[in-house]
Amino acid sequence: MKLDRSGLTFHWPDSRHVSFALPAFIVLSLFAHAVSFYIFQITYPPSAYIAPPPAQVSLLTANSPENESLLRWIEAEDPAIAAKPPEVVPENLLTLDYKPSFTQVRAQPKTIPEAPQNFAYPPARSPLALIESALPHEAVAEPAQTALHTTIHFSGALENRNVTKPMPLEFHSSATELQPARFLIGVSGRGEVRYVFLQASSGDKAIDEQAESQLRKSEFSNASEAIIWGMATFSWGADAFNQQ
Repeated sequence: MKLDRSGLTFHWPDSRHVSFALPAFIVLSLFAHAVSFYIFQITYPPSAYIAPPPAQVSLLTANSPENESLLRWIEAEDPAIAAKPPEVVPENLLTLDYKPSFTQVRAQPKTIPEAPQNFAYPPARSPLALIESALPHEAVAEPAQTALHTTIHFSGALENRNVTKPMPLEFHSSATELQPARFLIGVSGRGEVRYVFLQASSGDKAIDEQAESQLRKSEFSNASEAIIWGMATFSWGADAFNQQ
């Protein structure tokens, strides 16, 4: 094995020149950053920047309108005003005299019941009166009551007007009870019944229609007025309850 001239076993290259690669990359990086700065800062300027408004301090003085309006708003929105009902102080509250509770009687004392009244016996009767009371007596027949008939009464302006053609007053009702029927009638100057209006029913529609029909057939004496209004009241008798 041959030794190198330097005394080494292997031959190592001996290069003593300086490499410019690293400085070139550094210069290239600086150039790239400069170009980027030029593009983003000069060619494309940043957006407009609005500075924040300066800080302001508002003071509410005692006599300023803003202070008065704020106080009125706080007073109107106070929940204690709506929650607390207005207090009503009775008149003469402090002038009332003190009354102790024992002066008022709350329970009446129980009283002794009154003695029952003595039973009063009837006076003694004579022997003759006792004998007469034991004898049979003949029953006295009650007088027969005459059956009442149906009547009609005119009131108002027709009270003093003569009826030249009275109605027959023949009615037939199946009801067991009837109330007086009232009609408002209008009579012309010639005595004819022009208008008939039912004011109070008798309770039976059939007999009301019969009364209205007979009212229209009646006639009165002549008068100077064109229409005279009055009331006609029917008082029902026993003859109105007959069956047809």
